[in-house]
Amino acid sequence: MWSNKETLPVYKAPAFMFKTEDIITSYEYMKKMGAELVTEVENSQWFVCKDLDGNHIMVCQ
Repeated sequence: MWSNKETLPVYKAPAFMFKTEDIITSYEYMKKMGAELVTEVENSQWFVCKDLDGNHIMVCQ
């Protein structure tokens, strides 16, 4: 499907979700590591960041 394209498509909606026991600590860790954060912690339950390819990743408590 992508054989004629130079790069793969980038997902703008979260393609993956990672579960955490502590959303605030996870958010602060990602921020400290220099991750590109798309949202802040929303509803004290989740946030979205980007991976190195620009895909959106959701982290949920």
